[in-house]
Amino acid sequence: MGSLSHTVFHPQNPDTAYALTNFRGVWKTVNGGASDWIECNNGLPSTARRIGYGSIHPNLPNNICILAAGVGMFKSTDGGGLWVSKNTGNPDSTRISCFERQVQDPNVLFAATSNGFIYRSTDNAETWTCLNTGNALTVNLRAMIIDPRDANLMYAGANGQNQFWKSTNGGINWTLKNNGIVGFGGWIHGLTIDPTNSAVLYLNGYSGAIMKSTDRGENWLFAGNGIGQEINAINIDYTNPNTIYAAGIGWIGGSGVWKSTDKGLTWARLTSGFPTDRPYPSIQAMAMDPANPQILYVGGWPMSGFAPIGVYKTTDGGNSWTAANTGLVSMQIRALAIDPINPSTVFAATDTGLFRTKDGGARWDSTTLRRPLVRSLAFDPQDTNVVYAGLYGVATVSKSTDGGETWNNVRLADGDSTVICIAVARANSNIIYAGTIGDNAGVYIYKSTDAGQTWLKKSNGLPKLQDPDSMRWHRPKGVNTLAIDPFNPNVVYAGVALEGGIYKTTDGGENWSAMNNGYDGFPFTDILVIDPADRKTLYAGSYNGVWAYTSSTTPEPAPDTNQAVAFPNPARGNRVTFVYHLDFNAEVTLKVYGLSKELVASVKESKSAGDCSTVLDITDIRSGVYFYQITTENATTNEIKNWKRQKLAIIR
Repeated sequence: MGSLSHTVFHPQNPDTAYALTNFRGVWKTVNGGASDWIECNNGLPSTARRIGYGSIHPNLPNNICILAAGVGMFKSTDGGGLWVSKNTGNPDSTRISCFERQVQDPNVLFAATSNGFIYRSTDNAETWTCLNTGNALTVNLRAMIIDPRDANLMYAGANGQNQFWKSTNGGINWTLKNNGIVGFGGWIHGLTIDPTNSAVLYLNGYSGAIMKSTDRGENWLFAGNGIGQEINAINIDYTNPNTIYAAGIGWIGGSGVWKSTDKGLTWARLTSGFPTDRPYPSIQAMAMDPANPQILYVGGWPMSGFAPIGVYKTTDGGNSWTAANTGLVSMQIRALAIDPINPSTVFAATDTGLFRTKDGGARWDSTTLRRPLVRSLAFDPQDTNVVYAGLYGVATVSKSTDGGETWNNVRLADGDSTVICIAVARANSNIIYAGTIGDNAGVYIYKSTDAGQTWLKKSNGLPKLQDPDSMRWHRPKGVNTLAIDPFNPNVVYAGVALEGGIYKTTDGGENWSAMNNGYDGFPFTDILVIDPADRKTLYAGSYNGVWAYTSSTTPEPAPDTNQAVAFPNPARGNRVTFVYHLDFNAEVTLKVYGLSKELVASVKESKSAGDCSTVLDITDIRSGVYFYQITTENATTNEIKNWKRQKLAIIR
């Protein structure tokens, strides 16, 4: 069905509903969505498939009006069987941005345009008359609403200078009412009237914040903390998963970085230290220190032609930020990656090549990987001398086995596609997935099972994209992000551009299926992150903020994985948490060894089957490289099994 923009319900039969989509027109269900939706686009030209608004006549439920973006109004009198253009009297029909039906007389409709005109129809969209000819509001109107108790009271929101407009005579005259309105990047995109008290209004815009008026729009106050309209990066505090950081598009004087301490219920924008004179600082990349979650790096580029911000760093959980750009030739950052063993080493992909710092951002030096440009980065979690870089425009992954000193290229496929994202499996670092830009045949994911030496396409079930070459959104369209289950490399989540949404495979990429029920992060899903403390929970950063999905079941680990994941690793504090999965009740012994195989620490606990964790106190263990190993004794069979030995770094 595609990306949903609006849903309208039959006024007398709620099992009948119409789904209006951004790219595939109108779809209908007559059984509450229990079975397949029916496409209802007869009469709609191919250019009229982006449907933004719809309204059903309450007394004539087969009579439906819709707005096709860039084309105008259409109407059906047979429940969506046939659509007919209804723009008589409206020379600005291709500029209509929203419309509303009057409650008192449902034959009366109002349409607002992007060039500031208000049109009215008194015959259910058959003909239209402009109410403010010669007196346009000179703004791009984006939202409109009518008071359900007083048809003379109308409100409109616009793109530009936070403009909220009010009419007290049915749309003939309008007055600007901006007292208290701030933020939104100047864009107001939604208006709502309290159904129990029409004096109370709410508005929202691209900044994600919500403002409230209790006096019919005369004065406004913030109603709560929101988040940016588009999120490109998410990091979760591995010592406290209730703390989440999200980064994306900011606004004038804003950073584009947000923080939640209640698992995403509320968000606060982090601004201290960021430049205040650069509108729209878009944060493209964010990376958290694996040994200290209080340390984060962000990088991005500006919008609207303003100066870029480069890389910024915080050492106090986002309370304050400082620039970390010494040595960077370019301030436009495409990707960041932190060495999981030595977090002072960070790679930054810029529009002039790949840069590296070995001192936590105090100074950056260029690497030999300069052209083609790097679009994505990933470390091997078991051997951080191994780094992978996805390249721009050559369908190639470049690999370094010496910490970024030298690089070797391997092509994924013929053509000029860009590798947008790379993910290396924690449970088996020979397994790597890469997502690329799509084309008319579909979007593509490639998989390597030999540490990047060879690659195979694994795209069965992924969607085809409409107009993938179009620059309507001014960005690549394909597989934007990948997240691999830490215990099972066969379980992978993919975020796909435009109408794709989120897809999942449980068989190592052989088959993919959509998991978009309840998800409205279209048209772009930019980042997917699995909760490190709960593998059932997946966070998505999207064009419409942050979304959370919690499965009813925990993904099964891969057969014979026998691996525990340590958080943090490297460790700087006083404890390390080891997460692992048991198929049976068992006595679990965790042992830590030095390089000479001497026993350094040991913990023994009884655990039940399922996802488990063991906490180790490392207060008295000095800096160094160690190995840890889990041994299980099956509570039923008494079988003893030694698990894979893994590396643990402790930094003091």
